[in-house]
Parts: sequence; structure tokens; C-alpha cells
Amino acid sequence: MEFALVALPLVFVIGGICETGVFLFIQDQLLNASEDAARLIQLNTVTQPTVWAIDTYRTEVCKKLFVSSCASTLKIDVRNVPIATSTPPNYFKQLETIMPDVNSVGPAAPGANYQETFQPGSRGQVGSLILTYDWSFVFPFMSTFFGNVPGNPQVRRLSAVSIFRNEL
Repeated sequence: MEFALVALPLVFVIGGICETGVFLFIQDQLLNASEDAARLIQLNTVTQPTVWAIDTYRTEVCKKLFVSSCASTLKIDVRNVPIATSTPPNYFKQLETIMPDVNSVGPAAPGANYQETFQPGSRGQVGSLILTYDWSFVFPFMSTFFGNVPGNPQVRRLSAVSIFRNEL
């Protein structure tokens, strides 16, 4: 009788702990993948000798993530600052003005379209990479505490940002 009273709350607590652990693990993977993905751009692997499409780049990033829906859920935003020919500008300050807010990278509501940006730039350019992955909760009560997408409260948008300067 006592177990029957405690069983349901116990299942929810253990499930919540497990789900939190899994999405924090995915967040850590996303951070590592963003550094590796920025390195691909930084070394001009993406632009030399042929230009990659965003889907090819997504495939490379998804190889680093252990999630089944990576290709359809991962959103990419890559931008660069044009190289100035006159006085040495502050490229990183300019990058701050063109970078989108991290929370705005991805669809605002379920089923909404999102236009990704993929401008890796060329030699010497400073750029930013933002990766987002929308984690859908298994336990609905988790969204009350961890949901962070205004148009879709059942989702936690995990994100990673890398800033780079193209080398070669």
C-alpha cells in the first residue's frame, strides 16, 4: 500500500533525473561539435577546393552528435565579417552587430520554417557559428522547468556558439 503511494512520484523523479542527464549530455556534445565544426571553417576545409553546401556541413556536424533526429532538428547559422581594405577595423566588434541572438536561431513555433545562414567566408575573415538543437521532452512536467522556446514550451533549445578567424 505504501509503495503504491510512492511509486508514481518516484517514477517521475527518476525519469526527470534521467532526462535532465541526457539533455545535458547532448548539450555537451553540441559544444564539442561546434568547436570541431568551427575548425572545419577556420581551416577552409569548407571552402577549399570546392564549396560545401549547408547539408554537407550538417552531415559533418551530425557525425559528432549521438541523436537520431540530428539532420532534421539541428539548425546552423554561420556568418562572417567582410574584410576591410582601409584602416584596421575591430572585426570582433563588427561581428557582434551581425550575429543573431542565440535563441532566435531555429523555428519560433512547431512546424514553422527557419531560414538558415551559411556564409563561411574566406581567408582572414572573422566569423561566428551558432548551432541549435531542439530537445523535445519525454516527461511533460520537465517543460515547466526547462522549456525555453516561447512558441513551443515542450522544447528545450540547446545551443553552442563558436567564434573563429579563417586561417588558410
